Amino acid sequence: MFPNPSCSVDTVVRATSPSGRVEALLDEKNCGATTSFAYVVSLRAVASSTTAGVPVASAYGAVRNDDAYGMNLRWIDENTLEVQYWKARWVTVEHPSISIDGVTIEIRMEAGVRDESALAGEMLK
Repeated sequence: MFPNPSCSVDTVVRATSPSGRVEALLDEKNCGATTSFAYVVSLRAVASSTTAGVPVASAYGAVRNDDAYGMNLRWIDENTLEVQYWKARWVTVEHPSISIDGVTIEIRMEAGVRDESALAGEMLK
């Protein structure tokens, strides 16, 4: 998903589902000062031996408030992951619904959610 070798990619958020069976990951891609940050949300089974997840959504230029880049992951229940952000240049949902470890999960992108507690700058601190 991030083929450019001059960019750094870091997992900045991990959120485990209420049952503990599925983990949502948020990766932040930084390609330098002339670009904004890109984000990929992926899901993986906690019991899996792989550390990589299945990409389900992505965004470019997502912010949580006037000064903070990024997105927030919130499990509504075992079958619903909400990805919250205030604004983004673009957002794509690759899998609006997907089965991970026998659990069907719906992905909801929720724009307009301001997070005043988010720290300024990139998510990776």
